Amino acid sequence: MTIYKTRNNHLYQTLRKDTLNTQDEKNPIHQEIMRQSGVLNFVVEVREDKETVKDLKHINGGVVAFICFLKLSGELIGVGRSVSVIDDKTTKYFQKNVTYTKNASIIDAVVKSVKILDSLHSETIPQQNSGIKLDESYQVKVSAGTDSITEKQKNYLMTLIRTNVAENKRSELEKQMSKYTRDEANLAIKNYVK
Repeated sequence: MTIYKTRNNHLYQTLRKDTLNTQDEKNPIHQEIMRQSGVLNFVVEVREDKETVKDLKHINGGVVAFICFLKLSGELIGVGRSVSVIDDKTTKYFQKNVTYTKNASIIDAVVKSVKILDSLHSETIPQQNSGIKLDESYQVKVSAGTDSITEKQKNYLMTLIRTNVAENKRSELEKQMSKYTRDEANLAIKNYVK
């Protein structure tokens, strides 16, 4: 039985490598990243939410409530709210509690503005991406040796060759095995499994 060695650069691997190379100026992923990159100037306005405090007057303890208005170019794009209660157990940490509640209202406003921001961005907001260079994390990392046969494949293939191949052909196949890629090893294993 003759085993033909396939080429190392499979079409799939080449296409995958090209797709993942987001540093390439022609790559559509890179173009979209650059289109989405830029500076957006938000205005965050945080106030005490007196309406919520009034609605929750029946709760024992001190109610802390904030409302946050998130604006972009003077337009309101998100409103966030947060509430916490300061009781006898948390009185000692009231400053942290109040700060946490304020920050939670900001987070809520940002989360609620995501869809609106997405629709505004596609229609009206030009991004200012002057000289922004993408981080190294977007580069394709080709690691050597990941395509070569694994030790587990090699051991299993060795067992299959010893049980299924005549003695005079074994040594030649065992020498070729170290040059196999993972895909070639899988093909050889499928050929020998009966």
